[in-house]
Amino acid sequence: MNNKNEQKRDRKGLIILVLLLVAIVSTTFAVTFSRYMTTAEASTEATVASWQVKIGKENGTLTDITTGSIELEDCTWDNTVSTAAAGTMAPGSVCNYNIEVENNSQVDALVDFEVTGVEDSLGNSVTNSNITAEVVGTTPVEIAKGTSEVVTLRITWAAGPDQPNNAQTTADTNMGLDPDDLTIYISVAASQKINNP
Repeated sequence: MNNKNEQKRDRKGLIILVLLLVAIVSTTFAVTFSRYMTTAEASTEATVASWQVKIGKENGTLTDITTGSIELEDCTWDNTVSTAAAGTMAPGSVCNYNIEVENNSQVDALVDFEVTGVEDSLGNSVTNSNITAEVVGTTPVEIAKGTSEVVTLRITWAAGPDQPNNAQTTADTNMGLDPDDLTIYISVAASQKINNP
């Protein structure tokens, strides 16, 4: 009889253990998969600030900088150093050209200039030349929103070193041996001014 009582007790214990496990598992899943959840959406509107920078000859017609092509009249070369004839240029010649930059944007702009290439009248690229362009003063030039400024762009054909085999001296000499009209390409880059936080 002890055996039967022990089996009943073991069976009761097993049933209680199974019920206890079922309760624990049910509670765990109920807690894991039950929760409150809501979502919401929000939106806001903002007006984008305008961007419009124009450039051209001082007191002349201004062109939107995004067109990619700006017509500037020929420079008047200062040949004090180069001793070149009037209306010509040579190593040592300098041209100061006044350019008006108008910022009709609703943000401040930074504007910079760079010589990107020199070509002869046949469209051949002139390499190793000493022709550069720089803004007289601080660069890039800061133009406040809604204002314009006159920027002096100095185009210089620097005199190269007195070395016959120097690449710059050779390029300069070759241009002088076969005088030609040169086209100097100047890149103008305008970007929004961003203040550091």
